[in-house]
Amino acid sequence: MFGDTYDIAQSSQLYDYLNTETENYLKEGRSVVFDTNFNYKKDRQHLADIAKRQGAQIKLIWLTTPVELSKQRAIGHRQFIDMTSEEFDATAGKLEPPTDDEQPIKVDGSDISLETIKTQICGL
Repeated sequence: MFGDTYDIAQSSQLYDYLNTETENYLKEGRSVVFDTNFNYKKDRQHLADIAKRQGAQIKLIWLTTPVELSKQRAIGHRQFIDMTSEEFDATAGKLEPPTDDEQPIKVDGSDISLETIKTQICGL
């Protein structure tokens, strides 16, 4: 919608659009994979409410990675993420991991190979 980078106002527009599209797809009986950083419980709850209104089942996959490895990946080494150390620390400091009532499927993000992910998520 906005190219490679966008500001906070555009981010809000993007998520409003994605939430609307998600609800529309669920109304049609389609499955949706919402792949993003849901670092805050209120954001995860908002999407859960959309799913609940449509009678859809939710699977929350929570990728856990040691902080230092996450920081290494986020600071200047990724195509879409290029944070400063201060930005990373501020974001990590506000993280709200899922609670037991959200029934997260926890995946170790240290090894993100396809085989490892299939084993952890699908038990294959």
